[in-house]
Amino acid sequence: QLKEYFRIHRPDVKAQLGFNPYGEETEEVREGISDFYNSLDERIRIGEGIIIDRPCSTSEVRLTHYYWARSLDTDVIVIYHTASERTAKARITSRPNPEGSALPTNDPKKYDKYARMLEEPEEVETQIPLFNTSILNYNTEIGTIERVGVKGHHLELIEQIESILLNQQ
Repeated sequence: QLKEYFRIHRPDVKAQLGFNPYGEETEEVREGISDFYNSLDERIRIGEGIIIDRPCSTSEVRLTHYYWARSLDTDVIVIYHTASERTAKARITSRPNPEGSALPTNDPKKYDKYARMLEEPEEVETQIPLFNTSILNYNTEIGTIERVGVKGHHLELIEQIESILLNQQ
């Protein structure tokens, strides 16, 4: 719904590059995705917004994105989605399982995998100065949004995002 933003979702990127969206993550796939990300720099430099739709569950992955944004002198708005383990597993189970998937996309064990890797955001976000970053915590189970830290110049966009998220329930 934020039409001026380009959304990046890993399975979509893999499909765009000619790979099975839910297939195995080979070195060739990782290189292709890396090249794709590198091509986004120009889009950001001309002022286009990008939405990165992925778990970013480890501090290493989040730091990569933060440093990338900082190197391009662009703003970052982080939206953490949370729900109880029971709700998350029920949602995962209800997903379709695309043909040719390397791993079932609707196996609740996916939650266990991410839960083991999850590093709380506060542990990462306090390690570097985040002058260009606003953070929201969206509890998808009860439909609330906590503003963990919002920069003044992000306020209008934050309000748009909150409206979209809260009205899709």
